[in-house]
Amino acid sequence: MELFKGQSLLEFTERFKTDLDYEEYLASLKQEDGIFTASKTHNSKEYTITQIRRNRRKKQMKKQMKKQKMKLLLISLFLIGTVSSCENVVNNNTEKDPQNESLSIESDTKINNPLANKKFYYLDKKEENGELRLSIYPYLEDDYDMAKIIFTDSMLIDGWNVMEPSEWKIERVSQQDSLLIYHLQMMYYPETQETFKFNYNEKKGILYRKLSRENRDTTFILIDSLKSNSVRKVKAEWIL
Repeated sequence: MELFKGQSLLEFTERFKTDLDYEEYLASLKQEDGIFTASKTHNSKEYTITQIRRNRRKKQMKKQMKKQKMKLLLISLFLIGTVSSCENVVNNNTEKDPQNESLSIESDTKINNPLANKKFYYLDKKEENGELRLSIYPYLEDDYDMAKIIFTDSMLIDGWNVMEPSEWKIERVSQQDSLLIYHLQMMYYPETQETFKFNYNEKKGILYRKLSRENRDTTFILIDSLKSNSVRKVKAEWIL
């Protein structure tokens, strides 16, 4: 197969136009891989004219058959080499682009969001005794009757203002000890970016949101919706 590597069919037919071309090429080859053998010497012997002619015809026929076999062998080797070269080209062309493959992997990577698919309600603290209560706005429909934060795999919906909840795309989530830091981008205003900081007590179902504004720290307390029955619900008078 290596004999004709890189040679086209046109070049092959141009090189071997006649049987003589095949003979000259084969004669130039030495014995390699046990395929081609050197010419053998002929033992001298007395023949009659008829025997000589008969033997000559046999020799010519054998020689012609040998030519045809060698010709077919060369053509077969050429075709095998051509097919092998085509397969290599196809395999090289179908290899994945490493850059595109890395982009695909990155695009399929999920955000590590430990609060995904959870919902938390904002709690109010009663000044007299510090009791945590859940304020309900009964004139709002369905689940909008309570201030809340909803987490999905890739989004955070902050409904502290129940009338105008804000939707954020989660860019990434980092962690410092027990502090979860959500790096966010506003869905409809991508130029607006923000970070939400949380501490989550999974056992109690309590979520603490740390908010820093103008050198003032504020902590909001939220409860997991699945454990909201553990706090008292009160009717809110109006929406702030």
